[in-house]
Amino acid sequence: MTRWTSLIVLALTAVGVTAQEKPKPADSPQGEAEAIKGVEAQGGRIVRDVSLNSRGAPVITIAFSNVSVKKVDATPFAAAFPRLRYIGLEGVTDADDLLKQLDKVPKLKALSLSRTKFGDAAFATVGKLTEMEELILDGTTLSAAAVKSLAGLKKLHKATFAEAELEDAAALEFAALTGLRRLILTDTNVTLAGAASWSALKELEVVDLTRCPVADDALKHLATLPKLKELELTGSKVTDAGLSALANAKSLRRLALGETEVKGTGTDLLPQTLEDLALGGKDVTDAGLRRVGTLQGLKTLTLTGTAMTDTGLKILSTLPKLEELHIENAAVSDTGVAELARTKTLKRVTFAKTRVTKAGADALRKALPDASVSVGVD
Repeated sequence: MTRWTSLIVLALTAVGVTAQEKPKPADSPQGEAEAIKGVEAQGGRIVRDVSLNSRGAPVITIAFSNVSVKKVDATPFAAAFPRLRYIGLEGVTDADDLLKQLDKVPKLKALSLSRTKFGDAAFATVGKLTEMEELILDGTTLSAAAVKSLAGLKKLHKATFAEAELEDAAALEFAALTGLRRLILTDTNVTLAGAASWSALKELEVVDLTRCPVADDALKHLATLPKLKELELTGSKVTDAGLSALANAKSLRRLALGETEVKGTGTDLLPQTLEDLALGGKDVTDAGLRRVGTLQGLKTLTLTGTAMTDTGLKILSTLPKLEELHIENAAVSDTGVAELARTKTLKRVTFAKTRVTKAGADALRKALPDASVSVGVD
């Protein structure tokens, strides 16, 4: 538990008014000063963070530490700062009263409730904030009813649920959030079983299912997303057999398959438009890399903890567009590195926990003078 436990952060951008507009009293220095006094009277503190500037306007952070939110009235904040755009709660255990008051800030664009406790009834107020663009609910508990209450947030483009207690019934309700472009579900229990309704998410570009128990059946649902560019499946249960479902995912540019049962033997079924691929695990051998070598559009390849050898490097050296190659914990040596001298497109090569020596790296640098080559901590 950090010192930020039971922390509420209200961040707002001071936006200027034009010459034609008459400043509201609440926007004046005097009005702001009075509001700040009110915050401090309730146990809060004010922090100005220049690094968070928005279009040159200073950002004010109002933080409440070790203060019960049941005693915090949102009315003064909403009145004094009508342009309030961000509210963040961290580790709060009694957030219901404050959540019920969020309708006082209808133009809220971002809300973070990380590791915060709340009930479905109070959370339903969030679904009324129709200007919402980003929602962070890491480490929370969400029922299907809670997620369903968000259906009206058509402008929501990013939602993060890392380490949340979230089941498939709740995940199915995401289908109503048709404006979503980025969805993070890292370390949840989501399997996407029966998620055919996700085909409605036509704007979704990034899906992160790292360490989720998704298997091959889930890929057929993800393949229906017309704008899907990045798919994170590290630590999932997908196999080579399931990769065929992504054959027609022509918009897919990045795919992470580390720590899965994928050996690489099904990668030749992936779309040729794929530019960035990550594989890992001792099941990935030179035989699997022969299939990877058929992906002519690859620009970045990351291989971690594989059973590849120098033969694998020779295979990969023929990739016509390869720009970055990252290899960690593999039995490759200077002999294999020498094969990469022919890959003139390479811009960056890294080796960690391999048999590659400084001499081997120096030879590659000489062959590819425009490329960055590093070995271990080099």
